[in-house]
Amino acid sequence: MKRVLKSLERAVEHRHRRLVVITGEGSEPSEVAADLFERASDITEAEKVLYMAEFPHDSKDDEKRYDTFNKGVSLKVKRVPYAKGKEVLGKTYDALVLDAFNNFPARDVGIAVETVRGPGLIAILAPPLEEWVERKMFFHGQYIVTPPYSVEDCGNLYQRRIVKKLFEHPGIFVLDRKRVVHGREPKTKKKKKKEIEIPRTTVLPREIYEMARTQDQVDVIHALEGAIREGHAYVLLADRGRGKSAALGLFLAGLSYVSSKNKLRIVVTAPSPQNVEELFKFFREGLKELGVKVRGGKRIEVGKVEIVYRDPLETARERGDMLVVDEAAGIYVSLLREFLPRFRSFIFSTTSHGYEGTGRLFQYRFLPTLEERLKVHILRMVEPIRYGEGDPVERWLYDVFLLDAEPANITKKDVKDVVKKKLRFTHEDRERLFLEDEKTLREYIGIYVFAHYRNNPRDIAILADAPNQNAFTVKTDSGKVVGSLQVAEEGGLGDEHIYRMLEGEIVFGNIIPDIFLKYYEFHEFARVKGLRVVRIATHPDLQGRGIGSYALKCLEEYARENGYSWTGAGFGASGNVVRFWKKNGYVLVHVSPKRNVESGEYSTIFVKPLDPKVEKFVNIANFSAKVRLVEEMDNYYVHMDPDVALELLDSGPSRKLPLDLSEGELRRFRRYIDGSLFYDAASDVVAKVVRWYFLSGMKPELPQTDRMYLIEKVLKKRTWKEAASVFDLDPLKFAKRVDRVMRKIGDYVMGEVL
Repeated sequence: MKRVLKSLERAVEHRHRRLVVITGEGSEPSEVAADLFERASDITEAEKVLYMAEFPHDSKDDEKRYDTFNKGVSLKVKRVPYAKGKEVLGKTYDALVLDAFNNFPARDVGIAVETVRGPGLIAILAPPLEEWVERKMFFHGQYIVTPPYSVEDCGNLYQRRIVKKLFEHPGIFVLDRKRVVHGREPKTKKKKKKEIEIPRTTVLPREIYEMARTQDQVDVIHALEGAIREGHAYVLLADRGRGKSAALGLFLAGLSYVSSKNKLRIVVTAPSPQNVEELFKFFREGLKELGVKVRGGKRIEVGKVEIVYRDPLETARERGDMLVVDEAAGIYVSLLREFLPRFRSFIFSTTSHGYEGTGRLFQYRFLPTLEERLKVHILRMVEPIRYGEGDPVERWLYDVFLLDAEPANITKKDVKDVVKKKLRFTHEDRERLFLEDEKTLREYIGIYVFAHYRNNPRDIAILADAPNQNAFTVKTDSGKVVGSLQVAEEGGLGDEHIYRMLEGEIVFGNIIPDIFLKYYEFHEFARVKGLRVVRIATHPDLQGRGIGSYALKCLEEYARENGYSWTGAGFGASGNVVRFWKKNGYVLVHVSPKRNVESGEYSTIFVKPLDPKVEKFVNIANFSAKVRLVEEMDNYYVHMDPDVALELLDSGPSRKLPLDLSEGELRRFRRYIDGSLFYDAASDVVAKVVRWYFLSGMKPELPQTDRMYLIEKVLKKRTWKEAASVFDLDPLKFAKRVDRVMRKIGDYVMGEVL
């Protein structure tokens, strides 16, 4: 224990943290931790301790360990169950205890570790490590296991990787009760303390700058003074824990103060309300420092300045002077683009690396779009707020959860390999991947970081331990990963699980069988096994070269060889993505009636049958999904982009359907296409004909734009003005175009169908 305390003394100079794993039986680790934390508090000046555990209702062990620790220290202990880990976002603690006996959930552990300031002590309480790596955790039953598998079928690679990394990094000590069995001191260089310099001339009050804790924050606030200019966008990039949200909050406080006599509307958005709590906290504190009292909440007025929070979907319908997007990488690029015409100026803040691992698609895909439309200013923050640079615990956290994973560096030879299809499709051995082949694992995960997926440490745990998960890679001749696939086995369910799903129970991990059961009661589909593509992504430097299609072709061969009856995928529907899956032979079977709040897209499921017995089920589901899409276009799907709707309606085989019009409806329709009856007098018949047009295989070919007109006006039942605005057309001209399109359909109907 003395070694740990001496290490902490050396850590104080650099504001670094130390991690201690304390093993033992029962409450023994809690006793040791209490003794250690009490002694360490004199070194680190600790007062507040965060204590996290599972605290299960059916076990008193976690409670006993907590009570033992709490009684053994004079510090103020904040008790938080893992299930409420998000509640500590943005908060700061002097020390942390993580009870790992019954649970050690990746995402919540990542959140908690990043709340600890430096110098600070973090303790993990666990049974002997050789026993711990074999233990099934609460999270295994909560979100890892998938029927028909049981918890006992789950792997232990996640915990084995954690233990492996404990012994690889300096600044981490492993104690068997009070005896240190492992520990290595980090090599650190002395650094001169940086004095914060505030610019002599500023637009915002000096009090705002004096609240900044790093030079990075000062520089960012000063740079943002020009952010209100129309046509400008400021992009703030940094790793987690660098104080981005705090800097934004202080800037907005200063801006609202100096602009309080001018009418100004600022909208703040983020993937979730929790993401902006830190921003609004510092916004209120900044105003308080300036002598301005404001009430809490997500809508605040300072004079004539209004600052309001809206979720991403609401933001796409808002208008204002400035839009501030926090954690922008967590919002899909398609939705970010919808924001651009609605505001005069922008601030985008995003995390490059962090416990969320939100991805770099923002920088890779959205920044070029932004630079085409606006004057873009890039700001970066590198200095940590809570702890010093080079903190060993941060390095361990990033390593174990792959938060800093990057795709492989691509050479000219690699490009030639891809062009000549010198590629290898590999079903990776997960044990080797997670414990031995760090290079492949990092390249595999690094590709997802640049893709359209929101990655977080929980994904790592699922891939590592779930019995139904598989990792596939596409590699060049040199062994570099250029394509990544995560694939889940689904189906193979027995009568018990089928009955429970039909009764409304959500059986985790069986997304596609669930659709076929609850919508159609196709028991046989749930009994056969299939493969659902959870994630698929291509190296960012090699997209559009056929790697994704090659990977799917290889996956289908693997599925056939191993007795699977279908392959499928679920994803947010955008034009390019839908076209990719259709091109590879997948057909629509389901469209969610709700838009994803973060992407603005409708979740869809596509399936490719590999067995004739399954094909009939897929065809029925495909047609039914298209019927619902057409019938509910004016309701659930009214916000769907017309080009996406077209792609979905064109998916799967067509059917020849009769056009069932009464004599009276037929007469009105004939008069409408002859021009003797206005659209409004025949709108019900027109809608009937258009629904038939989109669902029947018997129809005239129409240009894409003409079909989009029919979706926006006829199926969505918009007013002429609303529908015309989608295409930037005058309502009168738009009405004439719709009439022209309907005459084409009418001529066909009269000549071929009726």
